[in-house]
Amino acid sequence: MQWFSSLKLAPKLMLAFGVVLLIMLVQGIGAYSGLRSMNAVTSSLADDVLPSVTLVGETRALLGEYRTASYRGLVRASDAVKAEARERAAGIDAQLQTNFETYRQYVTSPEEQRMLDDLVSAWAAAKDSYASVNEMLDLELPDDATDTFIGETSQLHNAASAALGALAAESNRIATESRAKADSAYATSSLLLVVLLLAGIGGGLVVAWLMARSLTSAVREAAAVSQDVANGKLDSHIDTRRNDEIGDLLKSMQ
Repeated sequence: MQWFSSLKLAPKLMLAFGVVLLIMLVQGIGAYSGLRSMNAVTSSLADDVLPSVTLVGETRALLGEYRTASYRGLVRASDAVKAEARERAAGIDAQLQTNFETYRQYVTSPEEQRMLDDLVSAWAAAKDSYASVNEMLDLELPDDATDTFIGETSQLHNAASAALGALAAESNRIATESRAKADSAYATSSLLLVVLLLAGIGGGLVVAWLMARSLTSAVREAAAVSQDVANGKLDSHIDTRRNDEIGDLLKSMQ
């Protein structure tokens, strides 16, 4: 530490202040890194995971509505009721197609993409079966339409529902995983901030102690020499290796 003791007071104070600023800079970088990590995770949750989970729930409800609307068109009702039911089913199908396309932008893995494609294919098959039921009704074959609706169409609809259930399970798994990542990012950021805070306090105390020790030891030595001179003792040993202002004072005393 001889080089530090040899510095002039102004550079010495500037160096100590620079070390404190460096510690504060490291703390700021650590805090920014932690906040950025948390922001990335929470943005993923808000922009991808939550919308996908919401879409899955909405799609599940639409599938049930489509089945109900198709049934209303199947039962012995007026032509107006049947036309309204078909119009409602067509609107629901349009919304389902929109949901499928919207969900694609939230896909985060090849497995999730495969499940979405399976759902689209299963629903296309079920929709074709519903169209066959309507065609039989138009041909005045109500018994065949009912048998198809209860048998083949029901099975294909259930297959689409199962595909949607698998996609929902994957979406929930991704949501759970994202939440775990958010918790981990929060814990890591908190730990990093605590470590940097303790390191900053410790570093500041060390710098302050070194400065105080350097200055007080030099001033104490100069005071001791001055006391010896005042007492008439002129043969005291004076350390003149310091190059700062206190060293200049000791050299003048020598």
